[in-house]
Amino acid sequence: HRRLYPRRLAIKRFVNVLPALRSYMLLAVYGTLRKNGGANVMLRLLLAEYIGRGKVYGYKMFALSCPFAVKSDNPRDAIVVEVYEVSDDKVPILDFYERGYERVKVSVELEDGRKITAWMYEWKDLEILKDCELIACGDWVEHIAGRCKCVKV
Repeated sequence: HRRLYPRRLAIKRFVNVLPALRSYMLLAVYGTLRKNGGANVMLRLLLAEYIGRGKVYGYKMFALSCPFAVKSDNPRDAIVVEVYEVSDDKVPILDFYERGYERVKVSVELEDGRKITAWMYEWKDLEILKDCELIACGDWVEHIAGRCKCVKV
């Protein structure tokens, strides 16, 4: 049995509380960052923890080569999302990846019935939508798998 010196003991205690000192945010992803969405590896590299799947109401999804979530006038419109817990220090990396989108707070209804608040990247440049298709089902993964119809806007 080795005796820990006061300095070593203080370092050991500090290292044990480091995870508790970190702060996290919940992030709702609807497109390429979803599982099977094409770029989910980024969230795995950022050590994001999967929380669950759900829907964000009041949004429509449009697409060119990537999806755009746009606020809808109809509160029944919904897009399918996955929610991840991401360390705050990783947010600048995600903001850079999602440049052109604005990060906004949204209400997410998870499949298990819980309602949570999360951040989501919303598209604000409505001019681009004239060249897009509406993903009618609001589910990017279903769309790229060919199981969801698109409607020309």
